Amino acid sequence: MNYLLPLVIGIAALAFITMPLWNGASGAPRLKRGPLLVSREQLELDRELGKIDAAEYDELDALLPRPAPRVSEGAIENLIGAFRRKRRVEREVEAEVLVARARRK
Repeated sequence: MNYLLPLVIGIAALAFITMPLWNGASGAPRLKRGPLLVSREQLELDRELGKIDAAEYDELDALLPRPAPRVSEGAIENLIGAFRRKRRVEREVEAEVLVARARRK
C-alpha cells in the first residue's frame, strides 16, 4: 500500500516522457511535401506552356514563399563604414574621458 502512490506517479511520468515516441513526433517540425513544394520558375513555366490558367497560377503563386529582398553590396559597405566610424568615435570619447580623469587626480 505504501508503494502504490509512487508506483502510479512513476508510471504516469514514464507515460508522459515516452508519449512523443508513441505519436511518432519528433522535436523538429516536419516539412510538408506535396504539390506546394514547387519552385516559382516551374510555376511560371507551367503557365507559359498552358498547363495551368492565370487564376490557378495566381492561387499557387500566393501560396509560395516570397524571396528575401536583395541588399546591394554598396549598402552593406555603407553599413560597415558607419559601424567603423561609430566605433572610432566611441574609442576617441573613451580616450578623452580617461585623459580627463587622469588630469583630475
